[in-house]
Amino acid sequence: MIAAGIVGAVLVAVATPTAALATPAAEAPGAAPVSPIADEDWEYGAALSIYSGMGVLTRRSEWNRQLASAGYAPLEPFTGEIGARLALNYNGVVLGVSGAYGMTVTDGEGKREVSLGSVFVEGGYDLAPASWLTLQPSAGLGWVQSSFCFMAQPDDPVPPPVGPPVAQVLRAPGRRTCLDTDTAAARVGFLLGIRSPQDGAALVAGIRPSFTVPFAQSAYRVRDEGLPPIAGPGAPSVTFMVNVEIGLGVGFGRRVW
Repeated sequence: MIAAGIVGAVLVAVATPTAALATPAAEAPGAAPVSPIADEDWEYGAALSIYSGMGVLTRRSEWNRQLASAGYAPLEPFTGEIGARLALNYNGVVLGVSGAYGMTVTDGEGKREVSLGSVFVEGGYDLAPASWLTLQPSAGLGWVQSSFCFMAQPDDPVPPPVGPPVAQVLRAPGRRTCLDTDTAAARVGFLLGIRSPQDGAALVAGIRPSFTVPFAQSAYRVRDEGLPPIAGPGAPSVTFMVNVEIGLGVGFGRRVW
């Protein structure tokens, strides 16, 4: 009987499924949850770029009437600029400062030069979720300086000083007389470009269309003459500009919204 009991116990052990005797394996720890709005862009960084482009010069009619009355060629409808921009970004929010110098436009006879310079502070947001693409609408305020310089030939007659101060300068500018005026303006635009990220840095190339609206202008200053400011025509404005922009950015962290 004892031998039969031992044999029965052995048979029961053999018949028991192997799976029932196995110890459950410990589950592997899961990966840290990733925010559904995280992307491959930087959490924060900075970029420095240069740009150049062409624009449409509007509000020329007042100056063109003054120029025509004194025998000067009218202002051209197009102009260009070259500038630089420094931008800081945090999770897609962009704050930038840009400065540009407008190309000096002459009348081909050496009697008139017109140039524009500007500084703008703008804020924007990068809407593109991919690290290789950037789409940044922006808006900001800035300052534009317009300069009008006139030169007379040595043998030109000197007319009597009659009429408004600006008209007197146009008729008898001497060797060289420049009028400067400052304008406050608002600007909106966007940057559409591509990026090539490499080890915390990225090359950026794109186009930046913008619209500028002036809303306040100072009187004209007669440069280097020590004269009081004088009234004059409304300064022309580069209402629409398209720039090609190339820059280098550096960044850290991971953007999460």
